[in-house]
Amino acid sequence: MSKKQVVAVKKTPDDFAKIVADADAHRAATENNVVPLKAKRTARPVRLPRVTEWTKEVVAERALDLYAMERAAGAAYNRAIERCDKFKEKHGIDGHVDHKRADFRSFTAKQWNAYLDAKDEVKKSKARLVTACRNLLQGPPIRISPKDVEAWKVLYAQIRAGTISMVDSLAVRDSKGDAFVKSREVFIALQAPDEDSDSIPF
Repeated sequence: MSKKQVVAVKKTPDDFAKIVADADAHRAATENNVVPLKAKRTARPVRLPRVTEWTKEVVAERALDLYAMERAAGAAYNRAIERCDKFKEKHGIDGHVDHKRADFRSFTAKQWNAYLDAKDEVKKSKARLVTACRNLLQGPPIRISPKDVEAWKVLYAQIRAGTISMVDSLAVRDSKGDAFVKSREVFIALQAPDEDSDSIPF
């Protein structure tokens, strides 16, 4: 018996535009169709393909994605405001309407939900652009395994206590095969540390 494969589909600005365009065609039939004031995540976020090389093209692509998402969110917000105006016109309300009213939230549920989804996509797009800019200018962050951190702490304590020789300390390797202490100068500096001695030198 074969298992069905579920494929996650990333929402695009065109998807949001379609949601906004179809919103007026739908009406909330019951008061159960109420959208909370804050968006709720119903599924895990879709992961983008892993970037192996951070280039200006990656930054430009993510900047364009952010621009498109902001435009889609703006359009969704305008449709939600139009729907709100229709509700006020229908009920003869001139001023402010209480957004916690069940009938108001039911009447504007689909438009407001589309806006919340678009707003969440804008937030994620901004984070992706910041990541791309940082990794292009500074390089991707170096990830250190917890085992390497613990091994470094033990080695550092041994060097400070004088229970390990310089030759032995130079031979200690991390999980990637790189030396923790890379030179004689580093070993001497670790024997007489300064204020930043607790930092990991790799």
